[in-house]
Amino acid sequence: MDKSIEHLKKAVEMKNDRASAHNNLGLSYFEKGEFEDALIHYHKAIGLDATAVHYNNKGLANYHINRQEDAKKDFDDAIEKDPKDATIYFNRGNVFLNWQQD
Repeated sequence: MDKSIEHLKKAVEMKNDRASAHNNLGLSYFEKGEFEDALIHYHKAIGLDATAVHYNNKGLANYHINRQEDAKKDFDDAIEKDPKDATIYFNRGNVFLNWQQD
């Protein structure tokens, strides 16, 4: 993952306007468990190209740091973009399954 992050950071430096570069850098951070860094790049990817995939990835990162309300919103946004993707419904269902409300 470190090599992936190194090269994707370089890609982002060279082409900061590529949503795919930010998304993939976010995925690399996610795989390392560095969810806050992943969120930064998913947010940038969404700003450049607000796809269901980018919202779904952001939702997963929020889910893994127990920000269930933020994760639900991200999955809602992903479903709005692609209401036929069953994976997004699965991920949103897991939010409700694990939601610890005060």
